[in-house]
Amino acid sequence: MKMLQTLVSGIALSLGASAHAVTVDEVIDQMIGDYQETATSLHAQRVSLDYTDDAVYIELIVRGAETQVRQMVLTFIQRDDDVEARVNIYDEEIGEEFVQDLRVLTLGLWAAPDMFPKLLPNQLDPVLDVLIEDTSEGVRLAFTNGPAVLYGAQLLDCDILFAGDHVEWERTGRDRMGEQLWNEDVVFNRVELESPVTRFDNGLVTIEIREGKGVSLAEGDQIAFDYIGVLQDGRRFDSTQFQGRGMYASAFPGGIHPEMAKGLVGIQCPTSINDESIAFQPIRKIIMPPDIAFGEEGVGPIPPNSTLYYIAMVQSIRDRTPDDPAPDSE
Repeated sequence: MKMLQTLVSGIALSLGASAHAVTVDEVIDQMIGDYQETATSLHAQRVSLDYTDDAVYIELIVRGAETQVRQMVLTFIQRDDDVEARVNIYDEEIGEEFVQDLRVLTLGLWAAPDMFPKLLPNQLDPVLDVLIEDTSEGVRLAFTNGPAVLYGAQLLDCDILFAGDHVEWERTGRDRMGEQLWNEDVVFNRVELESPVTRFDNGLVTIEIREGKGVSLAEGDQIAFDYIGVLQDGRRFDSTQFQGRGMYASAFPGGIHPEMAKGLVGIQCPTSINDESIAFQPIRKIIMPPDIAFGEEGVGPIPPNSTLYYIAMVQSIRDRTPDDPAPDSE
């Protein structure tokens, strides 16, 4: 996430220099959409927070042997004929009582903005001021000399243009003396994506973060996976890493919550764990509303009426091999 923090370090957007009055809705409308460049995708979606409906959640996903995700939230405010905005990253420094994992909580929710949590101001960390300009090409966000710890750079320049059918994303890393060390220029084209969201009649929601390839999971298969469970306020209530536990491995569904099992059915994954299979291992988000999770009573660290957000990272599935049919008897 350090790369995210240096990607667009903060924001107080001012459109005072633009040729015409602009509104928050106009700025946001120009930004939202799904964009793609080879193995990297960029998603910008309007969301509602605890204190404002004028926010955009941005998720940048780099897919490969290891999926990398960077996330940020932009908030906007109208000031006369100008718009001001701020880029926020997640503030997860909350002490030792529990782990807060807002990154897991919001992962993939560009595809289901109605499920986006009502984040509080103290859960967001605003960073550097950035200039925004409403141009004839689109909305441009830019800053220079931002602090960076990225590819050896100590300072970062960044320019992002949302131009309707594409996004132009340029970054330049510099040393402390301002000398250029590297430059990165990427163009993301707007795409129409098939929704990765599945909604069940009982309220269960699943989101494909990374699609897998291989065996399709069914009852009785041997499955090995890691998971993280997070509450709607960001608190992590369970994971396979807690207290030194290893990954979950059992015959499916084998003791997991029945709604989690329902959310995993049909997921595809290789039958072995090795370096070659990593890129084909799926990641799926599973969201359980309270009435199908633990209801009004709760359980253990889960309070009553809690919505649960799981990330399941499936390592392998070994499907059942049916017995050879008996030879026909004469």
